[in-house]
Amino acid sequence: MKYITMILCVLVLGWNIVLYKQVDELQKSIDILQEKIVSTEREVVYLGDLDITDVVEEVSPQVVGISNMNRYEQLQGNGSGIIYKVEGSIVYIVTNHHVIENASAVQISYSNGSISKAEIVGSDVYTDLALLKTQVDFEVEAAKLGDSSVVEVGEVAIAIGSPLGLSFQGSTTKGIISGKDRIIGVDLDSNGSEDWDMVLMQTDAAINPGNSGGPLINALGEVIGVNSMKIANTEVEGFGFAIPMNEVIPIVNQLMEQGYVQRPILGISARALSEMSYFEKSWYDVPASSMQGLLILEVIEDSPAQEVGIVMGDILLSYNGEEIYDFKSFRKLLYSSQIHDTVTLEISHQGVSRVVEVVLE
Repeated sequence: MKYITMILCVLVLGWNIVLYKQVDELQKSIDILQEKIVSTEREVVYLGDLDITDVVEEVSPQVVGISNMNRYEQLQGNGSGIIYKVEGSIVYIVTNHHVIENASAVQISYSNGSISKAEIVGSDVYTDLALLKTQVDFEVEAAKLGDSSVVEVGEVAIAIGSPLGLSFQGSTTKGIISGKDRIIGVDLDSNGSEDWDMVLMQTDAAINPGNSGGPLINALGEVIGVNSMKIANTEVEGFGFAIPMNEVIPIVNQLMEQGYVQRPILGISARALSEMSYFEKSWYDVPASSMQGLLILEVIEDSPAQEVGIVMGDILLSYNGEEIYDFKSFRKLLYSSQIHDTVTLEISHQGVSRVVEVVLE
C-alpha cells in the first residue's frame, strides 16, 4: 500500500511539474503577444512637462521661409512651407495658396541660410494649398507625414514658421490640439459672402502672419497639418487652424501630377433664393417665402445640365437627396462627387418639380 501511495505521489508531482512548465510557456507567449500589440499602438503624447527641443531640432531644417515677389522683384508678402518630397536635387514644397497668390516670383529661404528660386507647380484656392518646385545644391530631407485621422484632442501640437517675416524664421510655438473637424466658412472672391467651408484642426499653438503654410507637428515630429489661418479678435485668444494632413496629401498629389485639382462640372451659374430680396424674387416670379434652392441664372452650352434639359429660371432644390439652401453647400456636394458620377437632382420649373439624373463631366 505504501508502495502504491509513493508511486501516486511521484505521478502527481511529475504532473504538477508538467503543468507548471506548460503554464509558464503559455504566460511567456501571452507576454510576447502583448508586447507586439503594445508596440503597434500609436504613441499619443500630451503636453505636461514635455521637452520638444529634439523634435524641433529634427524638423526645423524641413521648414522653409517663402517670399512672394512682384514683377519688380519687390516683396509682397511672406509665409512658410514644408519640404514635401525630395528627388535628387529637386525639392517639392507645400504651402498655402494665399502665400503665393499673385506672385510673379517666389523665393525660398532655408534654415542653413541658403536661398533658391522656386516655380509654382500648381495651387488650389478651395483648399488653400499650393505646391512649389525648386532645385538645391545641398542635402535636404522631406518632412515626416503623420496620420491626421488619429490625432486626439489634447495632444501636443507644435507650429514652426516665419511669423511677421523672415527675421523670425524658424520660430516655434507649442500648444495642444483644441478641436477637430472645425467648419470655417471662407470668402474666396472678397464679395462679402462665404463661398466654401473648410474643415480644419484647431490649435492654441500661436499662429501669426507668416506662419501660414508651415507645419503643425505632433510630439513625434510628424506633420499632422498645414497652418492656414487664425481668428484675430480682441475677444478671443489662441484660435489657430490647420488643414489636416489627410486632406493635404491627395490635393498635393494632384497638383504634382497635373498642376491643378480636377473637379466635376455641372455647368450652371446660380444664386441662392435665401440671399435674394423680395423685389428680386418677384422679378423672377419666385414666391417670396421660398428659401430652399438655387435659381439657375445661366446654363453652359453642351454642359451636363443642358443635356438633361435644365434651363435658365429653373430652381435646383436638392442634390442626391440633400436639400440646398446656399451656393457653398451645393458646391461642397458637387465637389464631393467624382467626374463621370451619375447624380440625382430635383428641379422645379414654373412650380412643377421633377427629378433628373445627370452624368458629371
